Amino acid sequence: MTCKVPVVLSFLQELLDVGRTPSMLKVYVAAIAAYHAPVDGQSLGRNYLVVQFLKGARRINPSRPPSVPSWDLSTVLRALKGPPFEPLQSVDLKLLSLYTALLLALASIKRVGDLQALSVSPSCLEFGVGDSKVILKPRHGYVPKVLSTPFRAQVIYMARNAKDNLVSYFHFDRMNLTQPEPGPWDGYIHKFMRGQLGWGSWYDHVKGYWKECKENNILYMLFEDMKENPLREIKRIMHYLDLSVSEDVIERIVQLTSFQVMKDNPMANYSYIPKPVFDHSISAFMRKERMESQCKEEPVLHIVVVGFHHKKGCQVEFSYPPIIPSAGHDSNTLPEEWKYLPFLALPDGAHNYQEDTVYFHLPPLDGQLKCVYGVSCYRQMEAKALKVREADITRETVQKSVCVLSRLPLFGMIEAKLQLITHAYFEEKDFSQISILKELYDNMNRSLSCTALEGSQIYLGLSARDLILHFKHKVLIIFKLILLEKKILFYVTPVKRLVETLMTVLSLFPGIIEHGLADSSHYQPRRSISEDFSSPEIISADEESFSMSATDVTDIPKELEGRYDVSDQPDQSKACNTALDTHYLQHHTGSLLDSSECEWETLEPHVMDEMEENVDIDHSDMFDTDSGLPITVQPQSATGQGTLTSGIVSGLQEDQYGLPLAIFTKGYLCMPYMALQQHHLLSDISVRGFVAGATNILFRQQRHLSDAVVDVDEARIQIHDPELRKMLSLSTADLRFADYLVKHVTENKEDVFLDGTGWEGGDEWIRAQFGLYVHSLLSSALHQDHERLLADYGAAFTSAWKITHNYRLWISNKHPAMAEITPGHPFQGQYSVADVKIRLSHSMQNSERGKKIGNAVMSTSRSVVQTGKAVGQSVGGALTVAKSAMSSWFSMLAQPTTAVSASPQSTD
Repeated sequence: MTCKVPVVLSFLQELLDVGRTPSMLKVYVAAIAAYHAPVDGQSLGRNYLVVQFLKGARRINPSRPPSVPSWDLSTVLRALKGPPFEPLQSVDLKLLSLYTALLLALASIKRVGDLQALSVSPSCLEFGVGDSKVILKPRHGYVPKVLSTPFRAQVIYMARNAKDNLVSYFHFDRMNLTQPEPGPWDGYIHKFMRGQLGWGSWYDHVKGYWKECKENNILYMLFEDMKENPLREIKRIMHYLDLSVSEDVIERIVQLTSFQVMKDNPMANYSYIPKPVFDHSISAFMRKERMESQCKEEPVLHIVVVGFHHKKGCQVEFSYPPIIPSAGHDSNTLPEEWKYLPFLALPDGAHNYQEDTVYFHLPPLDGQLKCVYGVSCYRQMEAKALKVREADITRETVQKSVCVLSRLPLFGMIEAKLQLITHAYFEEKDFSQISILKELYDNMNRSLSCTALEGSQIYLGLSARDLILHFKHKVLIIFKLILLEKKILFYVTPVKRLVETLMTVLSLFPGIIEHGLADSSHYQPRRSISEDFSSPEIISADEESFSMSATDVTDIPKELEGRYDVSDQPDQSKACNTALDTHYLQHHTGSLLDSSECEWETLEPHVMDEMEENVDIDHSDMFDTDSGLPITVQPQSATGQGTLTSGIVSGLQEDQYGLPLAIFTKGYLCMPYMALQQHHLLSDISVRGFVAGATNILFRQQRHLSDAVVDVDEARIQIHDPELRKMLSLSTADLRFADYLVKHVTENKEDVFLDGTGWEGGDEWIRAQFGLYVHSLLSSALHQDHERLLADYGAAFTSAWKITHNYRLWISNKHPAMAEITPGHPFQGQYSVADVKIRLSHSMQNSERGKKIGNAVMSTSRSVVQTGKAVGQSVGGALTVAKSAMSSWFSMLAQPTTAVSASPQSTD
């Protein structure tokens, strides 16, 4: 815009004639100059004629002295130091809220005019519930007349890891007496995830600002980055604010904002806030400084995007870093070991759901020894919503999954981050924007740590309470099935429910998820029996040895060197030998198709007896033969496992009790989700067993490929072998244990917090109960009177368990710490009337004869009612009473457990 200077002067004269003040004329000149082209190379406001005109206007209308003193910051601060704002301990909460709001305004508002706009008049002042929150609004006359300006506000947003935010939030609500009581930890987690806390949903807040920072002038920062390198992040803030200060000043800022300095600063630790507001005796505002130590290797291996191509099917579209370094980020080439990755990340029937989550395991690549853990978040959206639509998108919907491949089994923690990023990735509506995925890789490798395996956070999203509520006593049957290393298939849709149920069951085993899955996906598939018979491992008598992994002979403690022969380097043609005599080990000579052990070596029966006798002698002095464990004993949480050492035989990281048990080793697989393309693994002769999850009905129909099918939706366990059903029949002590768990989970009572296990009836408490069950079972196996003690677990079950791979490995090593564990079933004891009721109820609901009796009772009741109606009201009334008595009797029997639908091949 441009016009002649005389025209501008004429306009200013008109304003002066109608009474505009010189200061107002100056505002008009500034507004015109902002859009006017320079005059003679300088701004219109600096033009000589315009400047002289404004000086003349001030001479004609000189400024008047203010009727009140000018606004002065020092005067305001002095006033705030006296009553009614001091002393703080006696200040009314309403005045304290105003006091805090004014200090915030003084620290953040740049212009005095903005402060003058604030008012405490009723129309501009709004208090929250309990006067703990106040909103100051500017007076209407001070609101800018023009809202759209070329200058944008500067906003700095700090996001924090959801897990750490949740923990900090919980302790803050405990000490912040103006907020509602946070309640138990388990319930608080659910409230946090549902956004039912004071400041709403963490997810919506973080996602909302992430979206806005792409379009607005917002500096998006991460709390973890600030802790990792405060100097770097402070410089980022300086650059954003267009500030320039010396390095000495920046270093001073870093020093003053360090944790230790702020912890001692009353303005930062809020120690000046009175106790009725912040009770620091409950929890300090600044609790502790903790930066988790990083793993020696980065925990996240790759970020992968898998899409569905209308011609090629599921394929990898992007990987960072590239899965095959020489192939590039956008290559869909995969190693042979990971050829099923696309089908695991994009599950069967994915088109039926708008979104889903998958947990899966991948076998190690060449030269690696540990399982790779995958988490995939699936989404689909309409193709017409895309901003950039590529040529190969021909379908109406776009289906993609974003995957994280990790060295650590932190499924829930990874899922929480990945869901947020996947949502943001789809909100871009342009899948070529991959910067967010690279940032995800960097951020996860900074925030995830090996130490995360040591706490209960590894169980994030795995609700043991929900598992007990749904399956009730059948959880113990599934637990025993896994101990027997049977072929177990979980079935339900969608995948998220499937994998969470399966992994929750595994979380009941002490240390399994943390350290027991390292070998759970390692197998060498053989497609035919003839191929297996021609294997040198089978026909060579020289290779009779105990099969061990490469990690089994590393880091052997000195006290065990005498028991294991590791002095010589192993012959490359042979597996590593233990000090156990090789004539004790034999290859399975029975039919490979009929054996659950397949090619794996088994100990001869007489060797098992000798080993148990030796164990009894060695450990007999550790136990009191007359001692028994009261059923009221409170176990400690299984999350703190103490010092871990590498198992000599199992190769797993074991605690002092030899846990986790080596269940998922040597061909016994754990596959939280199994794709249809992996169907052949169920019949592969190199796979001796599995715990697998599937959503495709074809898996469920192939009953001969599994020993048990767990229908998650109906809470039913289908077992085909009568002998196996007999093994899994729960003993009276087992029924007491299951009934104890169900009652504590289902009954509504006051919250009870116990040392080491948290809320009684909560997730940690339930896992501690199963931890006690396993410890007691193992301790009983070592006891001199083991046959009597193990009978409470079921004689048929313990006999079958003693020939499993996990028991043979555990019993082959000494575990002195087991002397601390009292042998015997935690719920052993003499039978009572309550036991008879539990047993009768269990039999009525779960045996074929009991179901027939129950059906007969119900049908008889219906016949009685019909007869009563036909005979007449008087007779019918009497018969109805009889019918009610029969129904009440049957209901009394069914009270401890929930009835299940009859199935000729189901057992509970």
